Amino acid sequence: MKRLARLMPLFAIIGMATALSAAPDSTPSPAGPPTPPQAAHAMTAADMKVKSEAIRTQITDDIRYVLHLKEVAKKKKDVIKLTCVNDRLVQLKAQQNIADGVGGELQGALERNSDERFNLYVQLDSTASEIKTLREQAAACIGEPELFKQESGVIVEKPEITDDPTVDPFGPEVEPPGYASPFD
Repeated sequence: MKRLARLMPLFAIIGMATALSAAPDSTPSPAGPPTPPQAAHAMTAADMKVKSEAIRTQITDDIRYVLHLKEVAKKKKDVIKLTCVNDRLVQLKAQQNIADGVGGELQGALERNSDERFNLYVQLDSTASEIKTLREQAAACIGEPELFKQESGVIVEKPEITDDPTVDPFGPEVEPPGYASPFD
């Protein structure tokens, strides 16, 4: 038993060395700047300016909508929904700050007509899509029904009720059967 107690630190060191050598390399490889898709290269500076303004307007609308959802949760006095919306709102504001910075840099790049405008436009577009996702998550926090599920115009056809007590199944000329009674 004493022998085993003396060898335990040795086994621990060997086990750790084996685990470390078997572990994959956890250091990430350095990534270069993101490559813009071909669609961004096909756009002119005027198109980028118009679409970036549309993206910024959409971002503003998304933030306004999430703020509306926050007020709805406050009026319902539902702390869980309010906390969920507030979490999304904090993330949304951080994304808005990124979008504002990238939007300003994009406007400067468009004025200079530099090649970095393509990367900036792609970054602005991806930030806008993240904001759109956060908006959808905030709507899910409140539990707003989707129009396609609730108002799809589905018509439900059901079979006739066979034992409907309001309808006489025998008609007016047939007397209904008598039921057995323990008092006969």
